[in-house]
Amino acid sequence: MIWRMLFRRTFSLRSATFALTLALVAACATKPAFKQESFDTESASALFSDAFGHLTDTYIEKVNLQRMSVAGLNGLTDIDPAIKATALADGGLSISAGGAEIALKPPLDRDAAGWGDVLARGLTKARMHSASLTSAEPDVLYTAIMDGVTETLDGYSRYEPPKRAVESRARREGYAGIGVTIRNEETATIIQDVIPNAPAANAGLQKDDAITHLEGVPLASIPREDRAERLRGPVGTIVTLGISRKDTAPFSVQIKRAEVIPATVYFETDKGLPRFRVTGFNRTTADDLARAIAKAEKRPGGLPGIVLDLRSNPGGYLTQAVEIADLFLNDGVVVSTRGRHPSSSTSYDARGGRLAEGKPMVLLLNGRSASASELLAAALIDAGRAAAVGTVTYGKGSIQNLENLVNGGELIVTWSRMHAPSGYLLDGLGVRPTICTANAATNAKPEAVLRKAARPGIAADWRAYRAPDKTMAESLRTSCPKSDESPDLDIQIARTLIYNRRAYQTALSPASPARHSAQSPFQWRRAG
Repeated sequence: MIWRMLFRRTFSLRSATFALTLALVAACATKPAFKQESFDTESASALFSDAFGHLTDTYIEKVNLQRMSVAGLNGLTDIDPAIKATALADGGLSISAGGAEIALKPPLDRDAAGWGDVLARGLTKARMHSASLTSAEPDVLYTAIMDGVTETLDGYSRYEPPKRAVESRARREGYAGIGVTIRNEETATIIQDVIPNAPAANAGLQKDDAITHLEGVPLASIPREDRAERLRGPVGTIVTLGISRKDTAPFSVQIKRAEVIPATVYFETDKGLPRFRVTGFNRTTADDLARAIAKAEKRPGGLPGIVLDLRSNPGGYLTQAVEIADLFLNDGVVVSTRGRHPSSSTSYDARGGRLAEGKPMVLLLNGRSASASELLAAALIDAGRAAAVGTVTYGKGSIQNLENLVNGGELIVTWSRMHAPSGYLLDGLGVRPTICTANAATNAKPEAVLRKAARPGIAADWRAYRAPDKTMAESLRTSCPKSDESPDLDIQIARTLIYNRRAYQTALSPASPARHSAQSPFQWRRAG
């Protein structure tokens, strides 16, 4: 997923994340109070009107609010299968609930507020005739309706109810807590990962530790869905945990909560080859990567090149992907976007990055590299700054506008589609690496795969894809079928490219047929 938040077109890439945070805080401050505890028509109307307003303004295609209202009410079948809503010829809608037939006229002003009110009144009337709806919590009702509404949109637009929205924001922006990822079991919560330098790590907690008590209360008595929230709290507060560890007597530990931003950048070495694995794009990813590279350059022997592992990276903040591209590109377009809203069609340019200048750079891609990671890969490949190894990427080349709703939930709406610097449409197609390992044998030698590098004609066909065409996209993608695996062969080939400049130069994306001869440029390996 790639997220965008509203901000001015002219901006400094270095301050973009800060500006986005301010914009989000300002947006939150203007939202009216919302009644969470019990259902009332006014609160429902406020939520639906808020959502419809965003959809009307920002969705990539023009929306039909009557159709959305009908779909929203039909979403209630998850709670009461007898509910059925249909559109009426006069522009209104009807609802069948508990044997009653309810007709609602279209609003006088057929706008977001008008239809939000119609949808809220429809829900109110349906509750009068359905015991299941009457007994359901308000948030359950709202989620069912909003899920129905977003099902009329593309597959990337969705609604996040308040509790899920809190978790999503924590992944993107950080949170106040102890810095662990967890798996909840019946009687304990298992630590799956400990974030480096976070409070839990500093307190000595380890992967696979089991948290059995929280403030002296057995976790078995705390609902699983509430445990993560209970581990969090204001910065500086203390939480006491009971811990069970294999081959160790149970013990308790006090941990002071702090701001935690999940790690997305990991420095690893594979038989001496430095590799930077980027697992997502949150608000500090670009800075974290720049620091990791600067630190690696100071290691004995320095840094022979950059291996940027984007395999299984699902995306994240648009600006962070742009900022990372800006670290390595001196100039030129990073990505252009096109949508229905006037502000959705824009271009992001590099500002002159010099990081690791002159060093070879290799990207690792697979079928789970998506969204912002595809943006970054396309920018570096098209600029001739990086070679790419792996398989065709996911093909999720759209940008989602993220809006906070009055109830604390979030509405994620597809806002625009991304085009690579060379002009091709990423959505539905993805990024094709020059060095494809999709059909390579498990024990294949790097040299054999390199000899089958992509011909210039394949790159030309790829770059000719300018508008959505499912048949054409599927045909192009067969040239390097996507794989969700992360084979060691990718790293072996990256090693060859980093240490052999001739191989590296040849593996850079072929901009035109004139750049390469028809004969495989990797024949150098056959001699001698």
